[in-house]
Amino acid sequence: MDLTKIFSGMDKGPEAIQANFEKLKSTFKATYLSGSDMTNVNGTNQKDVNFCWRLDFDNVSLLFVNLWINDFSGNEAWKSYKNVAIPKSFLNGATKIKTIPEQETQDNGAIVNWTLDTNGQLSVATRGTAIGEHVGIGFVGMFLLFQ
Repeated sequence: MDLTKIFSGMDKGPEAIQANFEKLKSTFKATYLSGSDMTNVNGTNQKDVNFCWRLDFDNVSLLFVNLWINDFSGNEAWKSYKNVAIPKSFLNGATKIKTIPEQETQDNGAIVNWTLDTNGQLSVATRGTAIGEHVGIGFVGMFLLFQ
């Protein structure tokens, strides 16, 4: 994609900037998923603050996830817990998912890793310290979706 270089005092600068935005807009499609479209699995999904954005490019998609789980019910160290299910259809047919970068959260004194599978299951794996039963845990992260 060729964007027009913008410089101070340029003739028709605002038009060139708008043309660049139009070129960028045509290179990807953005799709939003609200928390009310996610399914609770382990704990209470705080639907009013949870959301996802998927940006689709030619052969890949970027998935941005913002999530808060209330009343997390897992309390063992070194164990994986399923948390929230995103509709599989929202993954845009992805057969491979790469976490960008490895998603690690430190909440309530616990360190956890987040993963997303091709069925839309978002899971948290506790590290050496348990999260604690009936506490909240947050996640903001990004995944690369592709074939």
